[in-house]
Amino acid sequence: MKSILKLMLCIPILLSINADAQRFTKRKQYFSGDISYITSYYRGNDIKFKENKILTSGFGLNFQKRKAPRVTIGLNYSYQVPRAKKEQTVYHENNICSYQDVVKYKNQIHSFGTYTMIDLFENRGTFLKRPDYTPYFYLGGEIAYFNQKLKRDNKYINIQNQFEKASFTFPVGVGFRIKTGRQSNIAIEFINYFSMSTDIDINFINDNSKSQKDQWVAFKIRIG
Repeated sequence: MKSILKLMLCIPILLSINADAQRFTKRKQYFSGDISYITSYYRGNDIKFKENKILTSGFGLNFQKRKAPRVTIGLNYSYQVPRAKKEQTVYHENNICSYQDVVKYKNQIHSFGTYTMIDLFENRGTFLKRPDYTPYFYLGGEIAYFNQKLKRDNKYINIQNQFEKASFTFPVGVGFRIKTGRQSNIAIEFINYFSMSTDIDINFINDNSKSQKDQWVAFKIRIG
């Protein structure tokens, strides 16, 4: 009889402990950071360069806070330099070929933004008790600052004053995060960027006044 009474008294205590473990409190919210390597492929329709594409690489810094069992919000900075080259033959009178002209282009892009990651698998514990792996959805908003230049005769000329200096971009994509250690992760992301700009694609070289909005796909590796 005494054993039954002790068991009945223990049940509410055990239920209370379990309920507290399931509750996501502010004490379980945590901060984290990482660095990312970025490879981007421009997928717009305006470039009429040799391969009709721009492939570039860069890096990023990310700082985030876990706000809910599945939700993380963060701030990020990234730096990329898209480059392209256009070759054209210059003719003199009587269509006699004179020389081959090469125009090189680069755009130094600094981006600052905020993002939200929504995990498939929740974490109601602390950072150390996070899942071993989880897919997640990525959604953000950024402002990108441009510094566009043309190179001729081995000298870059700044042409940014002819175009907008900044634009909003909206990254949307998916990622997969893996726990690599007690306090470290590695993640892979595939992000599609929708931009309000039409200048990243060098449409001024193509004389295209009805340029489409720029889009590009980024592959990121995040370590932290």
